[in-house]
Amino acid sequence: MNAIKGVLAGRSKRGEYWGCVVALLLTAVGVSALGVPWLEHAIGFVGWCPIAVRRLRAIGWSPWLCLVPIGSGFAVGLVFGLARAFLPALDADTMTTASGAISLAITWIFTILIGVRPS
Repeated sequence: MNAIKGVLAGRSKRGEYWGCVVALLLTAVGVSALGVPWLEHAIGFVGWCPIAVRRLRAIGWSPWLCLVPIGSGFAVGLVFGLARAFLPALDADTMTTASGAISLAITWIFTILIGVRPS
């Protein structure tokens, strides 16, 4: 338990962060080949949190911001769901695709932002 606490209490430089992000992306590609979506998401979340927490500490931001990708997906999905409730003419498949694309864009912008910010 102390080892986990030590890792999460540490800080990471840009090189370590980007190396871990690339490793996480390669792992996600490998796991997605298995065709098990929940496993891909679980590995992504468990791999992302320690990387993001360490980098966020290094740039002086709250470690809780590592949850931004989850929060953005929920918020965008909620907004699009409410829009579809009030505008029933909108196609469900189009709304799902658009909300997924916007959530992905927010996640990548956040990932790049914390990666390029100086420590």
